[in-house]
Amino acid sequence: MAGEWEVVFSGQVAEGHDRAEVIANLARLFRTSEDRIARLFSGSEFVLKSRLDEDTARRYRATVQKAGALCQVRRRAAPGAAAPAPETGAGQREQGGGPAWTVDPPGVVILEQRDKPVREVDTSGLSLAPPGADILEAKGKETPPPPDTSHLSLAPPGADILGRDEDD
Repeated sequence: MAGEWEVVFSGQVAEGHDRAEVIANLARLFRTSEDRIARLFSGSEFVLKSRLDEDTARRYRATVQKAGALCQVRRRAAPGAAAPAPETGAGQREQGGGPAWTVDPPGVVILEQRDKPVREVDTSGLSLAPPGADILEAKGKETPPPPDTSHLSLAPPGADILGRDEDD
């Protein structure tokens, strides 16, 4: 039935291909950056394409496999239902009926934290005002006088302030 199939990738590389080559091939195939494709190699499942008819899903899988990546075709799971067992290479389902999702044991590092550089900021010239202090008060500085505007005037409404001739 149309629209019930999906193509799933979980980061596996076909025999005879190296990961960097497959990433480059998939980046060209999907017209995206190699960095975005490299994220798909985390070991988690990613649905590359869904809502396909079975023949289209199999052709899609064949194209991805030509790029050196192993993927699976499976029926889409109904909302709230367990994911069906994926089909492997020639349309055969995996045996065992185990769950499609697994959970790592506690303590497994999923994302590596990068060391952030320590920034040295000189705060020796800063101080704190006591609680309740008016931090906006002038500190012994005189307020400058307002500018002299006595020589300025306003043009009457509708006047040409740019001094253009009416013929311009």
